Amino acid sequence: MSTSGAGATSGAAGGDGRTRLEDLLRQAEAEAEARERQASEERAVRTVEAPTAAAPTDRDISPAVAPDAEDENAVAREQRAFAARLGGFRRTAVIVPTLDGDLMTAVYGGIRWVYAFSDRQALARFAVAAGWEPPPADGLEFLTVYGARLLDVVAPATGEPTGVALDVADAETGGCVLFPPVRGIVPDEAAVDGANGEALATAPGEATA
Repeated sequence: MSTSGAGATSGAAGGDGRTRLEDLLRQAEAEAEARERQASEERAVRTVEAPTAAAPTDRDISPAVAPDAEDENAVAREQRAFAARLGGFRRTAVIVPTLDGDLMTAVYGGIRWVYAFSDRQALARFAVAAGWEPPPADGLEFLTVYGARLLDVVAPATGEPTGVALDVADAETGGCVLFPPVRGIVPDEAAVDGANGEALATAPGEATA
């Protein structure tokens, strides 16, 4: 990992800033749910609008149901797309801002989220959304670290459920991705659905902005 940034940490948000950070996470989650809901509605509309054929005879009935198969294919495509995004994130060096020597995080939904950004432009958009004026993208101290290290090393080291929020200010454009602490994303011992999930879920932790 390498450290970059000029001078002391600037733009540190207090109570209001912390609320803004959590609002960004809330917005990102809402946008993800809205996209999933829209995809489900579109699948439902396609099913309803499908042309109706003549009543089938016993000979025409197939054990496979087309609408269900279409839904399964759509889910499979979404899973493949997320897997590809996860793989790309793991192989990519991202920017992780720090405040007072600690990684910038916030707790939302019982999970501590580490903020990561694809590039300086994404970090600058975050600074604007968080209400820092002027945007301190060049003044913030930050680390450059591979996504795999955040998920495989940092998440287990916190001792509480920890995920990564990538480009959290870009939720409206679909650029934000949340990598929650579940198996397949973080090591089993750090996953809330893993062997230590119950202990992790009850671990104490306070938001850091």
